[in-house]
Amino acid sequence: MQHKDRLYKVISLLAIIAVLAIAWGIDQFLIDQTKLASATFNYFQLYGLSAACALILIALWFGLGWLVLFKSGYSRLIWIPFLIVGSFWVLVKYLWLLIPWPPLHRMGWALDFEYSTPSLISTTMFIAVLGLLNLALRSRSRLGE
Repeated sequence: MQHKDRLYKVISLLAIIAVLAIAWGIDQFLIDQTKLASATFNYFQLYGLSAACALILIALWFGLGWLVLFKSGYSRLIWIPFLIVGSFWVLVKYLWLLIPWPPLHRMGWALDFEYSTPSLISTTMFIAVLGLLNLALRSRSRLGE
């Protein structure tokens, strides 16, 4: 039983990387499709592909949530990496302007990052929430409730 629990924890950690890579790929695919649609003035295909990509992303989120919350158990090996990965990207998106270091504000990567990766940002927020849920459920299970 212990071996199976460890296996699910390792799979959960690898799933973070896989889901983030797929979300980034979806963003890049939709950027290319938007450029194509603006060149050909055919936006109907773009709307359908956007909806399909959103459904794929939601299915990935449900799968990751099920794996983390129901199969992996509640441990530090799960909630700490999930919180670190999720919080890092959320902090990059929302708090980079608050850092008083002028060279950072002149860099164009932050604006490109903010506007070109909505699936990646929402996925990292979901990962951070999964980390918080795992932490909350862990503390609740220790209380005997």
